[in-house]
Amino acid sequence: MKKVLFMLPLFALAVSVARAEGRVTLESVSVPDFVSAARVSGVDGIPSPAASRAEEPVSQELITKFNKTDNSLAMLRNDITWVGNDLDNLDMRAQRIIRDNTSDPFFQSDLDNMSYAMSRRVQELRRLSADIKDLLNRAQKSPELNKYARNMERSAREIQGQAWPRIEDAAGRLESTISFANPQVIGYNAQWTARDISRYTREFSDQSRIAAADTKSLAAKTQP
Repeated sequence: MKKVLFMLPLFALAVSVARAEGRVTLESVSVPDFVSAARVSGVDGIPSPAASRAEEPVSQELITKFNKTDNSLAMLRNDITWVGNDLDNLDMRAQRIIRDNTSDPFFQSDLDNMSYAMSRRVQELRRLSADIKDLLNRAQKSPELNKYARNMERSAREIQGQAWPRIEDAAGRLESTISFANPQVIGYNAQWTARDISRYTREFSDQSRIAAADTKSLAAKTQP
């Protein structure tokens, strides 16, 4: 209401300006007339419509970085799809060794491979988490960047869903089963390796929560 009351005197003065120039119709009153009226009345000026600010261009290097991180997260998501099943299979083999009291010549090597693979996955997820944090610092509002960020958010969420409780619980069951086995039958290094696997899965699970939270922030920060 105050704005309307403020504009009325200016409108009247603008009409006077138009009449003085020989323009007497309402339609002939233009923005310059209001500006002139404002100057005459001592008003500093009427704000002109703000020019739309052009979006800062996104560098190709940043687009490539988003795309690469998106692809790497998707590859890791696919890589862990069957990890829970593989851990369950190792657990069943350990139970069979205990039940039959018969050693499995390939069991220790398969445990070692699982331990190595989980260690590698932890390192990969840590590296990707560092890349995501770097992207957070450099993120811009952009439809293209947001597309990649949304993909990353979905991949990270699925990784987190696989890591806990599925993978972490399966590794815990494997560790528990092997802890009751006779070392002479199941292998003297089996307990240590199972503990390493369980520890790696917990670290992977913790890191997945960080990645899921950061990709969610990244998607919000790049939203146009």
